[in-house]
Parts: sequence; structure tokens; C-alpha cells
Amino acid sequence: MQLLLVWLIFTVPACILLSKKNRGAGYYILAILFPLIGLIFALCLKKLNPEEENVTPPALDITEESK
Repeated sequence: MQLLLVWLIFTVPACILLSKKNRGAGYYILAILFPLIGLIFALCLKKLNPEEENVTPPALDITEESK
């Protein structure tokens, strides 16, 4: 019972922080499997802007002419 309580104390705040910082599923899995490490990561990560997530990388096709 005490282990479950400690797990919840670290996991819930980590997941809340990750959701506010717009992070992906990998960080949630880390927070669930390793709650203390997940909380530390969540505290250290910067917030992602939704506009930055949709940026497409430049095309790597060398046959296209660059302008």
C-alpha cells in the first residue's frame, strides 16, 4: 500500500507537468515505469509550442533544384 502511494506521489505530478509542456507518449511511459526519474525529466524539460511541433524538415532530395 505504501509503495502504491509513493508511486502515485511521483507519477501524477510528472504526468501533469508533461501534459502542460506538450510532451509525447515516451515521456509518459518513463514517468509511469520510473516515477522519480520521470518527475526529474518533467521538471527539467522546456515547454514545446504547438507551432514548433508542426515544422516540416527540409527535403533531402538532391534531385530537386534549390532556390
